[in-house]
Amino acid sequence: MKKIATFRIFALFMIALPAAATAQSKNFENTLTSLGYKVTWKITAAGADWELRDFNMREKRVFAIKSLKKVPGEKNMYYRYSVQIEEYASEADAQTRSDHISATPPGPDSKMVGPEFDLRVGFRRGTLVYVVSTDVYKFVVDGSLDKLRQKLEEKIPAE
Repeated sequence: MKKIATFRIFALFMIALPAAATAQSKNFENTLTSLGYKVTWKITAAGADWELRDFNMREKRVFAIKSLKKVPGEKNMYYRYSVQIEEYASEADAQTRSDHISATPPGPDSKMVGPEFDLRVGFRRGTLVYVVSTDVYKFVVDGSLDKLRQKLEEKIPAE
């Protein structure tokens, strides 16, 4: 009888975790929509080996977003960003990652990796680190990348 009860509790826990992650993703998508963006694709993945080794990352959710309105003064350009929600084992691990958001990943070919590591900003909420990045230098120069980070930081409550 005890084994059955333990199994049921374990099964409920295993069902509740993905449901909670799905609810968090939906809430985040609603936040993005309220800021004038649509999600063009999303994925959940484990971190790269250097992220796991150096920062003790648990999971990463990536949202590619595009603005609903065109960039002012441009003929056919929309704001495009990637927002990663990275989960860490502890707040200390998250803070370490937060301190190194713009660092290039380690490795012999790290300087050949695309410039996205220069085009990113972020903030931390407990064990989560939000990284907002783009591959369009114009969005960094005109301040729109940092404005999006600020808006997200204001909308996402502290834990």
